[in-house]
Amino acid sequence: MKYLRILPETCASTMCPFSSSTLKRALASASRTVPSRTIGSSLAIKLLLRSNGGPYSGSRVRTEVTAILRGPQIRSRWNVVRNGDRVSAVVINRNPPFVRAPRRSRKPAGAPPQPLVGPAPMHRPLTLLILGVLLSVSSVRGQSTALVASHLDGISWRSVGPAAMGGRITDLAVRKDKPAVFFFGAATGGVWRTTNGGTTFEPVFDTYGTGSIGAVALAPSDPDIVWVGSGEANARNSASYGDGVYKSTDGGDSWKHMGLRETRHVGSISVHPVDPDVVFVAGLGHVWGSNPMRGLYRTNDGGETWSQVLAIDDDTGCIDVTFHPTDSKVVYCAAYQVRRDGFDTNDPAVKYGERAGIYRSTDGGTTWGKLTSGLPTCKYGRVGLETCTARPNWVFAVVETEYTGRPAPTSPDVKGGPAYLGVRAEDRDGNDGALVLEVLASTGAKKAGIKRNDILLEIGGKKVVGYDSMIEAIGAHKAGDRTRVVVKRGDKNEELDLTFGPRQAPRIPGTLGGQGANSVEKQGPTGFQTGGVYLSKNRGEKWERINSLTPRPFYYSQIRVDPTNPENIWVLGTQLHVSRNGGKRFRPTGARGIHVDHHAMWIDPKDPRHMLLGNDGGLHVTWDRGGSWETLHLMPLAQFYGIALDDRKPYRIYGGLQDNGSWGFPSRVRSTYGITNEHVFRIGSGDGFLCAVDPSNNDIVYCESQGGNLRRVNVATGATSSVRRPGQTGARRGFGGGRGARGRSGYRFNWETPFLLSPHNPRTLLWAGNKVFRSINRGDSAKEISKDITASSRGTASALAESPRAEGVIWVGTDDGALHVTRNGGKEWTAVHDNLPTLKTSKWISHIECSRGDAGTAWIVIDGHRSHDFRPHIWKTSDYGKTFERMVEGMPVVSTKVLRQDPHNSSVLYAGLETGVWVSINGGESWVRMQGNLPTVRVDDILIHSRDREVVIGTHGRGVWIADCAAVEALTTEVVAQDLHLVPPKETVQWIRDGSAGRYGARRFHIAQSTGATISYWLGREPKKDEDVTISIHDATGKQIATVRAKKKAGMNEVTWNLRKRSARGRGPRGGGGRGRRGGRGARGGGTVSPGTYRVTVRFGEEEMSAGLNVVADPKLAPSNGDNRP
Repeated sequence: MKYLRILPETCASTMCPFSSSTLKRALASASRTVPSRTIGSSLAIKLLLRSNGGPYSGSRVRTEVTAILRGPQIRSRWNVVRNGDRVSAVVINRNPPFVRAPRRSRKPAGAPPQPLVGPAPMHRPLTLLILGVLLSVSSVRGQSTALVASHLDGISWRSVGPAAMGGRITDLAVRKDKPAVFFFGAATGGVWRTTNGGTTFEPVFDTYGTGSIGAVALAPSDPDIVWVGSGEANARNSASYGDGVYKSTDGGDSWKHMGLRETRHVGSISVHPVDPDVVFVAGLGHVWGSNPMRGLYRTNDGGETWSQVLAIDDDTGCIDVTFHPTDSKVVYCAAYQVRRDGFDTNDPAVKYGERAGIYRSTDGGTTWGKLTSGLPTCKYGRVGLETCTARPNWVFAVVETEYTGRPAPTSPDVKGGPAYLGVRAEDRDGNDGALVLEVLASTGAKKAGIKRNDILLEIGGKKVVGYDSMIEAIGAHKAGDRTRVVVKRGDKNEELDLTFGPRQAPRIPGTLGGQGANSVEKQGPTGFQTGGVYLSKNRGEKWERINSLTPRPFYYSQIRVDPTNPENIWVLGTQLHVSRNGGKRFRPTGARGIHVDHHAMWIDPKDPRHMLLGNDGGLHVTWDRGGSWETLHLMPLAQFYGIALDDRKPYRIYGGLQDNGSWGFPSRVRSTYGITNEHVFRIGSGDGFLCAVDPSNNDIVYCESQGGNLRRVNVATGATSSVRRPGQTGARRGFGGGRGARGRSGYRFNWETPFLLSPHNPRTLLWAGNKVFRSINRGDSAKEISKDITASSRGTASALAESPRAEGVIWVGTDDGALHVTRNGGKEWTAVHDNLPTLKTSKWISHIECSRGDAGTAWIVIDGHRSHDFRPHIWKTSDYGKTFERMVEGMPVVSTKVLRQDPHNSSVLYAGLETGVWVSINGGESWVRMQGNLPTVRVDDILIHSRDREVVIGTHGRGVWIADCAAVEALTTEVVAQDLHLVPPKETVQWIRDGSAGRYGARRFHIAQSTGATISYWLGREPKKDEDVTISIHDATGKQIATVRAKKKAGMNEVTWNLRKRSARGRGPRGGGGRGRRGGRGARGGGTVSPGTYRVTVRFGEEEMSAGLNVVADPKLAPSNGDNRP
């Protein structure tokens, strides 16, 4: 790195060294004088200030410069000095001479020396000691050396799946005239289309602003018009947000953004049956915060303009909308108030609202009224709507209320009979009192002011020791009795007046907070208040409750009716519930033998036996009305939370997935057919999250399920062992799908509990809940190494890291914004969150990356969307958390998930964001997107395979992708300034090609693989018309044996040589290249090269670079006289 040296001729000794504030003022003043057109590249400055009193070296002021040069006229960051530029600088003191420091330009070999010419100096007097600085940067070739995203588009990503477990489907849209053509939206996997009935699928939304899909709809009068509402509306803890609505007018080939960006989560889209320009969008709004874009929107001009025709309030949005089947003036809409908090629990913190419910318009959506007759009168939760073509005036609804899954309310003035308090509570693990877990609505406890997390100490003068004594104290009273209760709230005891209510109607529990089926009569006359399935036969004027069923409403609330026969009804939930008698009785038998958790369903109006079903396990089809289902595991939709890599050849990838357990699969296979579903194997159940591989034994893999349930698996034998928490003895049961709630031990664990194997000893396992735990025997026993490290009574650890540089330097971050570090293995912990500005308010710390080179350096990644903050947050500390610096320059306004430092080039960092991968080549000071052929998708984890020099990303919606990171590692500021740079090729394995795999037709998942040597090279500019780029391969004797077709785009280019020779007859067909790559030219009869050393030469214009390439045999082959045959 070369720096411009600025030497003031005169400087009062009392003013030296110059303060950082003086430099900032001078640079800020200079930035205002420089026209933006003169700033064509980036610049770093080091000021070496000298005075008569001696030398003073100012620090490198890159951060200050970046902070200053942000005016609207300054379009480029000044980050790095550029090779090949001429730089002129003027420093003005009170009466100084100008100092000019030009830099030499690069020139072709043999060219005469170039004169060093700089721009004319410029004088601008100011009142500071340093009165002005003029920095002008120009390139001899006229090319910018700043790295931009397009420079990385030549680096190819290859998908390795998997598809065997599917991923969550949120909506389906099928052409009624051609049901072989349909679309589906994936929760975080984009939009897919088939034109052959599901034999093959293609992604059609990969290059747009988001991969999170809430709704897909076709215009009934013009099926080439397709609408997409982005942002999943199933408000679970892992839901992703979107950026508005999109429209296609060519059947999904291309899309245009049509606005409503701040709706964030779209529940439903309904297009007018005759006029395709009239469209309704149900905008749920921000799930983690209040916003005015909630409500129902209508366009009458195809999306050019929108009207918010149903605006309820900033907390209540819309979740469903549908037209009357034959009268387009009648439109039904469901309003929903939902809000998640910052913690990763199952249900939203708010899921009922006074103004939520079912609304109807009879004038095409201009005015709306709330429907009430026969419907619940309490607070509503989520509602799903459905009409029936065979009975157009009928409308069905599946309704959630504040009483769903709870006892139906009774009259408050009923006296006598058993008393009822109205709380759900538990023991306090040896401490007196009963901890209140939930307070039921409209009960004596609710009216008395008892709150969640209160501790009941006395009821009517009787001491409450635990849950059993609480029941005894309640049993001593009758309904209507008045008494006093004592609760502990925080550190204080409070007395409350309580009136016991009557025992309520039977509770009909359902799955995960829902309500069970077929209990209308059992619940009594007020049971209608608990929600369920309702039917109106007169366009919503009056309703009748026909069933109590509403399974886990916030996650499902979908109902479907046979278009030809309303006796056939399906309610989607954890199971698919089906009724054959108009809803009087449901059975959970509609989708046996396939994945659970159903969200989307379509029934063929011409043949109702034909149905499509989307759930957390992907897409399924039936032709016998659900008697049997075929699973279409053809699309890689896997939703990874975390991944791990082993070190075998080829290496394996392990990872945990949303609702699909933990799996292992290869990074590549020898089969010519590529990776298939048969190469994937399961190692854990429940919801899978992080995985880790013992570096001393590739067969030992750790995985986990929700709530801190860790397990050690031997993938060679299948043997498993649960990781024990402190004080736990004996065998633990397997994955139980816990919520991470307070357990009998008093520990709390996150939905995604962080854990790791120590980089200093693979037998040492670290993990964290509300405390940090360590096991030195691979989880057979453990102990606490911290006190509570959270900021609240609900907080849990969400990020954990140990320095690879210094054993015992451990960081832990939490979901409520606490950040601690220990430098002695947990003996002493230092809270450093107060030093990080953004943690002044509670935020989720999603990842911590410790520097490989400096024990005191770490990057803290914060995902703020759960705190209603969508900005990127990456903060670096170099002093164990005493100070932090924000490093997000160049990133978009989306959430940050993960960061990894490259093991070979410490200046290279990779960051996973809500919409893809960003890379920095200067230690995080600036970032550019690394997209290429990678779809827009949320990236939850990133790893670098050090031996193979590949970057591996775990996406939450499109499986795992791999790219060559050697090319990125080579990108230094010096390389970027060159016209040509050849990246030294990696060692290439000549894999055996196994062609024994059969061919099973097109309806089968497989991913073809590129084989051969990857050749990467940088072009610093676009070639001129008469310039060519050539690539040749030479053997050890210097003989040219092959050529490779080159790419000719400015930036990093990547091609593949297929390890074949060129025959004497000339060039043969192009070799295999894989996704995004074009293979080398290899001829029939030319033959495959033998393992050995070769030389790659790239020529661009007058410049040429060469590098060695080592080809080695497949490790499965035993050496035999240099022969590479099996």
